[in-house]
Amino acid sequence: NTESTCPISIIIITLNEEARLPRLLAQLEQQTYQNIQLIVSDSNSTDHTRKKAEEYRHIEHNFIFHQCGVTKWPWYGRNRWAEQASHDLLLFLDADTQFPDEKFLEHTVKYFIDHRYAVAGCYLQSNTSNLLYRIWCRISNTFFFIMQYTKTPLLAWCYIIAKKNVHMQLNWFDESIYLGEDTEYAKQAKLQGHRFALMPYRFIFDMRRVAQKWIGHTLETYLRWFIQVLRHKKMLSTDNKKKVEYEFDIYTKQKQ
Repeated sequence: NTESTCPISIIIITLNEEARLPRLLAQLEQQTYQNIQLIVSDSNSTDHTRKKAEEYRHIEHNFIFHQCGVTKWPWYGRNRWAEQASHDLLLFLDADTQFPDEKFLEHTVKYFIDHRYAVAGCYLQSNTSNLLYRIWCRISNTFFFIMQYTKTPLLAWCYIIAKKNVHMQLNWFDESIYLGEDTEYAKQAKLQGHRFALMPYRFIFDMRRVAQKWIGHTLETYLRWFIQVLRHKKMLSTDNKKKVEYEFDIYTKQKQ
């Protein structure tokens, strides 16, 4: 019985997500898999993110809300709360992640356990019917599929499952990287001999990440990232941050 034997700690990072966090929490409440610890790690939001999170304390889970005193990059919330998570399985989510159905968590956790993975991710599904965005996801998924068999696998940061002991062995998400820490995470897992793969499931991906600065800018940014990956270099580390324009909180500035 997967649910009774494999509880999982879910870590959600937030920054001004009052409009999207409630949707994710509501979907988690509807999941068939309920053996979870729920941790919301907030990066000093200035909106009503905390209030919206607290409204879901009625869920029968171990619920923790932690707010940093200052705004931090995503890896900070993931790393600090992964260390303190109660369970041996970790699931890292972004606040705008969505589930396609109520059995998605059950299916992915079971698949992860059955295949004895140490780190795993999923593919992308656009949250809009816009043809351009659907093509963007299809192209991204193709690269994910191909690269998982190489020494430099790609990993979508919005849905990552990992064993806690492996997460610690990898020395957490690399905090010297401000874009692409998820890919470096998967790369290090493979280099150290841990089982890694992309599971045959798709979570719903919020295309605001692509739309916010038009698709051209997004493609340019991630093309540079991909080139760095192929060159076996970290992308983007703090020492070359000035080469690519990327703001951590850019997505919170979009009109809700």
